Amino acid sequence: MSSAFSLKGVKQKLTRNLNCLLGLIAEAEEYQTPWQFPTVLKDLQQFLITKPIIVQELCEKLETQKESTWNLYQESLSSITGTLLEIKGTDGKELMEDFDEYWETKDGENIINEAERQLRVLQKRLVEIKCQDISIKQEMGLESPHREHLTQPMTTSNAPMGATTETPPVYPTSQEWEMHNTLGNLWRSLDRRLIGNELKIPEFYGKASEFDSFWELFEDLVHKQPYSNIEKFSILISCCTGDAARAIQMILRTGDSYERAIEQLKKQYKDPYRVTMEMIGKLKSMRPSRDDHRSLRNTLNDVEAIIATPRRQGEIVDTTHMISLVTETFSHKVQKEIATKVFDSGRHWTSY
Repeated sequence: MSSAFSLKGVKQKLTRNLNCLLGLIAEAEEYQTPWQFPTVLKDLQQFLITKPIIVQELCEKLETQKESTWNLYQESLSSITGTLLEIKGTDGKELMEDFDEYWETKDGENIINEAERQLRVLQKRLVEIKCQDISIKQEMGLESPHREHLTQPMTTSNAPMGATTETPPVYPTSQEWEMHNTLGNLWRSLDRRLIGNELKIPEFYGKASEFDSFWELFEDLVHKQPYSNIEKFSILISCCTGDAARAIQMILRTGDSYERAIEQLKKQYKDPYRVTMEMIGKLKSMRPSRDDHRSLRNTLNDVEAIIATPRRQGEIVDTTHMISLVTETFSHKVQKEIATKVFDSGRHWTSY
């Protein structure tokens, strides 16, 4: 009876968390499509001030609720697993099956994944606003006497007072038109690439094992593109969160800020030793999987993702210690089966 009561309480807490998360996801769906920016300057300025505040607040709420819900699920799973050791017979198995059925009926895993997807969309909307803000400031910077020279007719300086004599328009030189058109084309290209659906800007949270993947995408999408260093630096700041953001927050906003930020990130996170130690930490923190097909497949996918980065860097991961850490992520039953197969094959652990 105590087990049934405990499970009922767990379900109630999870249901409340999932419902709250679904509510935030519904709010986030408003921002699925790229922005339709106002065409009136005053309205646009107000838009660029207020929208980032609203979206950032929603991001924080969604991230907090997602983490809270997922942690509650993991804690509940751990508590039930511990309860199984105290329950004899089929009661323990039925308890776990009941919980699994509840989570599947509530579509819990898909809700968590959808929350993660919505977070990425919201963060992309924030990047779009920042890029649009840069674009507007650049356009306003072009509103100068030099730009007016490109479109306005000249006046005669010695005309009678109170009268203006228009002379035939003085057209700009080919170099002036080329510079003007290049700036316009560059910004239109930037808007298309950053605000269009085809561009997926990566994010970096400060994990050394994820830096190579982040940089590979960022390099092609931003670093190698003909944007100014100010534009690149603004996009980089938007992509870095958590520890990665703290790593570059001390860099002053000067002409070489972008290059210095890239150098700092590479120095701090492109470190094979740090990647290996982070990989070991992840493997040690993994809980042994259950014996059902789904759990085994998910654990295998997680392990492969963890060791992929150091292996790509040329690190040797097929060592006795590493293999031992990998096998410990599975249940004792699976570990015995692995050991039996390795023994029967006549192969050594170091070549496994």
